[in-house]
Amino acid sequence: MADVIKPSWMEGFVPDPAPPGSRWPKGVSDCRAGRPKGSLSKSDKIARALNEEGLDVVRVVLDAAKAGDLTACGHILNRIAPRMCGECKAAPKGQRRTS
Repeated sequence: MADVIKPSWMEGFVPDPAPPGSRWPKGVSDCRAGRPKGSLSKSDKIARALNEEGLDVVRVVLDAAKAGDLTACGHILNRIAPRMCGECKAAPKGQRRTS
């Protein structure tokens, strides 16, 4: 990787460390309007929705694939038999390739 070139006016610049007590301790925030404890994040909400209605989604995608939707076919095939990377193809069966 190439070295980073610093401009001449930055030569010898060293940032001052933050004074003690100027940073918030871990786990503490002053944002009182933030997300309340116990509320779900977006990814948690999506995961719950997929757990509840995931089979319906799978059925819709399967029906679309059966009807000839190539994008739906691609999604299903990528889940059943994902594309292998070059290193995986070169490794003997039952052995992982180490770098």
